[in-house]
Amino acid sequence: MSHKVFITSDMSLDERLSDIADSHPQAALMWPWMITAFDDWGRADASPKRLKAQVFPMMGFIHVEDVAEALMVYAAAGLIICYEVSGHSYMYIAPEKWYRYQTHIRGDKRDRDDSRYPAPPARTPDPDPQSSAQTRANARSDAQTREDARLARAPRPSPSPSPSPSTSSDVAVALSSVVTAPKAPDDDEPAARFAQDSDAVQLATHLRSQILAVLPGANVPKLTLSALQPWAKHIDKMLRLDGRSPEQVRAVIDFARASPFWQTNILSAEKLRQKYDTLDAQRQRPMQPLPRASPPRQPPPMEYRLDEDVWPEEFAAQNGRKSS
Repeated sequence: MSHKVFITSDMSLDERLSDIADSHPQAALMWPWMITAFDDWGRADASPKRLKAQVFPMMGFIHVEDVAEALMVYAAAGLIICYEVSGHSYMYIAPEKWYRYQTHIRGDKRDRDDSRYPAPPARTPDPDPQSSAQTRANARSDAQTREDARLARAPRPSPSPSPSPSTSSDVAVALSSVVTAPKAPDDDEPAARFAQDSDAVQLATHLRSQILAVLPGANVPKLTLSALQPWAKHIDKMLRLDGRSPEQVRAVIDFARASPFWQTNILSAEKLRQKYDTLDAQRQRPMQPLPRASPPRQPPPMEYRLDEDVWPEEFAAQNGRKSS
């Protein structure tokens, strides 16, 4: 059931959205639609599958994974606050921020909690902008810490033993044990770093150059071997697990670059892998010849007939007839 939600142009000046646009442009563009998921009390279901069906049902280029990633980005930036009740995830916007723009909601309705979603845990409002900014900075720091921990779990050569006693924290010790612990081989996670002359890195470099040819300001990795490793990882999966050849991947990249639609949607190696089948099918589709334009139809000649008995004077003079 539809309901009214106000969206203000102030979001164009929101520094949090500006930061999101720099790192996750698709998530920034999804935000105005995401606002429509919240009810009059600023609460919403945080299930990516439900949000995809509710908010983006007709947008085939937005997937459940994109919604899940956007929610994490919004939470890290402080746009939403996620909570859990009885094992189900929900989200809400702080009331002091929500009602600042949803002025059409009456005060008596605000006080009467008829939301279909359970209330979030008690929270003390934080009106101090500096404190709010610090909270967002802490959230981004926590997100970066989780990302560092994820990278630390990737297989790598065991560090050489140090003769001096370790002075790291318990968290660092735990991560170190994960890194040095033996791990069963996994075809999906190659341990070797991709070399500069590998197909994965070469194709990642080619994809980067094709994106920048269309969007010079696109958010792409730097042209360094370490920065290209995440893209090379996705392309390596395309080659090893999906059974694509380097020539096929390069042809699909070039097709996406030439397509007015795909050139602004394929902006990462991960998205290239997600959309590969669609891109390849469109690439191999034979071009339909344009129908030959038929010559314009000429109107039939109009026949003018003048009664022999009625001749205007000028015609009578020219034809030697007498006008009646």
